[in-house]
Amino acid sequence: MAFGTAAKSIVQSMFPETAGLRQTFGGMEVDTPDEGMLSRLKDPELIVGTKGISMAQNFQDPTAVKQERKNMSIAQDMFNRGEPNEDILARTGFFMDEDGELKKEIDDLGSTWKIEPDEVKTNTPYLLKDVFDHPSLFNYYPNFEDIPIEFYRGKGSEKGEFSKTGKIRINKNSPDFVDGPQYVMSTMLHEIQHGIQKLERFTQGGDWQKFLRKPLEFATQEEKEQAFKKYLSLGGEAESRNVELRYLFRFLNPEKTPPSWLQTLATDPMSRKYGITKENLTDNRGSTIDLRSDADYEDVFYSEPERTI
Repeated sequence: MAFGTAAKSIVQSMFPETAGLRQTFGGMEVDTPDEGMLSRLKDPELIVGTKGISMAQNFQDPTAVKQERKNMSIAQDMFNRGEPNEDILARTGFFMDEDGELKKEIDDLGSTWKIEPDEVKTNTPYLLKDVFDHPSLFNYYPNFEDIPIEFYRGKGSEKGEFSKTGKIRINKNSPDFVDGPQYVMSTMLHEIQHGIQKLERFTQGGDWQKFLRKPLEFATQEEKEQAFKKYLSLGGEAESRNVELRYLFRFLNPEKTPPSWLQTLATDPMSRKYGITKENLTDNRGSTIDLRSDADYEDVFYSEPERTI
């Protein structure tokens, strides 16, 4: 979850010429990466897995499906030989995440928000297809059209969550509701990515307060920051956070080519601030992605998280 309007600040820190956006995240200073660190891939996109790819092939030309399956096999072989993801992606259109899962990015360009944010009602059941349209996503995951959506009024620092039951909840008290549908859509894409993670059994996200060993009101600032770092280090949160930021980047910088997932850990200021890299991402049980044990994370997520935010 990005806190308050911080996502715009992060995009601003990635490209300072974006006008009128503050330079901090939750009151903490962030670094500005060099533009040369950014990927030159085409578009920011949701990240899908083999289940969705198999479903979407039902809508493709048989020749295209044959080529795609060939590319998937080539990608796996290249990964097994230790070739870098940048080369795998350039040749095949696929890449492998740090957990060895084959993935593909799909186009977000056709996505639209169907209701003005100030018109949605709290305590009213919606389905994803009622408020949000994403033809490419729904080709990969048709059942996502019927994901339950709930709008609620919570703390202003919250934006939304994906619950264990498969419901997406969006906070109407988030400042993003004032800023327009693009910012609400960025939150929705973040939570949808958590839904994809659950279905595809990717590394998931979590709730930062689960990393506190005591009630929030008794935690020191240092303990909160350590918990927040562990939360940001979850592979699923890094993935969803970067889907969200890449969407906002394109909206705020339409003339520029946005960063890819393969590069965002080098450009996401929160990852930079806390020293988070591809090599120290964790899964939702607290183990590093390469499954080396880490005592600091024991007993945190031995079951599926109640919510990912």
